[in-house]
Amino acid sequence: QGFAPLAAEWAGADCLAGKAVSIETDSGMVTGTAAGILADGRLRVNCDGRELLLVSGDVRVRADS
Repeated sequence: QGFAPLAAEWAGADCLAGKAVSIETDSGMVTGTAAGILADGRLRVNCDGRELLLVSGDVRVRADS
């Protein structure tokens, strides 16, 4: 079942949602606003008017959040 059964509970405690973040991925640096986690565990990030879904990366909360 993985993360799916915990997704709703996690959303209620997600301190990253709405924060400005930088994520270093294999493809390069992504900056945007964290927008929660999907039931399959992917991080949602709003970036330049589009939503990115990230599986892995080094996430940092930016000082401007």
